[in-house]
Amino acid sequence: MGSTLSGKNLDLRDPIPGHCAYEDPGFWVTEDGGCKDVATGAVYSWWNLDYSGGVGMSQAEAIAWCDQLVQAGFKDWELPKKEILIASAENGAKEHLNLDHNGTYMTASSQGKKFPFVVSLRYARAYAVGPGSTDVAFCGRNLPPDKKGKGPKK
Repeated sequence: MGSTLSGKNLDLRDPIPGHCAYEDPGFWVTEDGGCKDVATGAVYSWWNLDYSGGVGMSQAEAIAWCDQLVQAGFKDWELPKKEILIASAENGAKEHLNLDHNGTYMTASSQGKKFPFVVSLRYARAYAVGPGSTDVAFCGRNLPPDKKGKGPKK
């Protein structure tokens, strides 16, 4: 497999769960249990492989999935908020994360209490979706605080 990026190309069969598809030292590296966005410090997991036929997960299911995830020995995963995913998208998440989905990803953010936000890594934009909507998800750890100063769960 070849890389169009200047960084290290990792084999997708690599046993490191959540590894970066492409490493670019100083920007995206495989460490701390997943693929790390060096600019934000956020580390991202493998995406939920239960996604098939467009079913995906509801926001509540994605939050629960991240809460129970153990990857590379780490147990402190959570569903990222939209601001953090947008920041990582602006830093090149689409090219570096080992994700096999070109659509949007579920976030922990909502508009009001009923409308979850999904984020497009390609366009670095968030969209509110209807109640009961499902999408694929991946988890994060070492997530920076959002604009309201709320950091990761303890």
